Amino acid sequence: MRWLWLIALGCGDESGFEEPVVDEQLAGLPDGWAEEVHDRVMLQQAEKLDVLWVVDDTRNMAPKLDVVNANIDVYQRYLETSGLDWRMALMRADAADAVSRGRLIEDDDVRWVEPTTPMGRNVFRRMLNQVGALGLYGDESFRAFERMVEREEDRAEGFLRDDASLQVVVVSPLDERSGQEPSTESFLRDLLALKEPGLTVNWSGVVPPAEGCSFRGPDGDVHLFGAQRHLFMAENTEGVTGSFCEDDWVPILDELGARTVGYRVELYLSAVPEPDTLEVWAEFGSEEEEGRFVYEGQDVRHVDDGRFDRCDEGHCFTFAYLSQRNSIQLLDYTPPPGAEVHMKYSVRAEK
Repeated sequence: MRWLWLIALGCGDESGFEEPVVDEQLAGLPDGWAEEVHDRVMLQQAEKLDVLWVVDDTRNMAPKLDVVNANIDVYQRYLETSGLDWRMALMRADAADAVSRGRLIEDDDVRWVEPTTPMGRNVFRRMLNQVGALGLYGDESFRAFERMVEREEDRAEGFLRDDASLQVVVVSPLDERSGQEPSTESFLRDLLALKEPGLTVNWSGVVPPAEGCSFRGPDGDVHLFGAQRHLFMAENTEGVTGSFCEDDWVPILDELGARTVGYRVELYLSAVPEPDTLEVWAEFGSEEEEGRFVYEGQDVRHVDDGRFDRCDEGHCFTFAYLSQRNSIQLLDYTPPPGAEVHMKYSVRAEK
């Protein structure tokens, strides 16, 4: 995903958005009538991205460790050519082991790979070689991640940067099994709360699909149950998932890389809209120079149900409203830095 900072225009409140603009024809109407809100956001390209790989270390992971190691370049080359200030680290999904719990795997005191790391691809491969497949406790990625956050906060220079977007990639033949604490919903809330609006958090995974799958394990054929908690996290953070049981992981890692540095933009709304009233458009350019351009947005729901034709040419794009995050996601268009994105919609007036 091409990461973008969100900068509001005008003298708005502390939320980062300007005061809602109420249509004069609606002003003064009784409670319960719709008010029109107009959010305007200027985009600037973010510069920082933190990537954390969380890899299972139980026995059934053994055949796939070599697959990850042999193909990690497919993912890493996207970072290397992105122009971002990125860093990439690795830890085990095991939260019960007191020694490794929440610790980043190091290679000769190198705790993460970044653009300036000499022979960075080789360094990360050596980190992967340390994961092993002797773990006994299963996938406890949620607890391991929470412990990692605690550990890194106590360090003079922690891995997670306050001003960087975050991509978590889980590789596991198992579903997350931390138990009832944290619950999936509470962990999702805490994960999203790590970053300020405008910085994106994604939870992706190479895990068993919802219907389960089978693969050739170290002791013969193994059937894996669906990784429901990981799939929930990916669905609600716009992450990418691929099947752990696939023999060829190149397409999965390629999609992960493309989405990490690629083509989606997420914008948060200042109020909860009536979804059918959403209007989205982007403006950019200078009237004095090359001219002012306006790209119209089309709600992907109405494209899918035939109300609109899919945008095949320039000057339009599709968007989706994500109700759980109260945000707009541009699905097939990334406005240039400096573009102004408008989101106009109706809300219910307060009683």
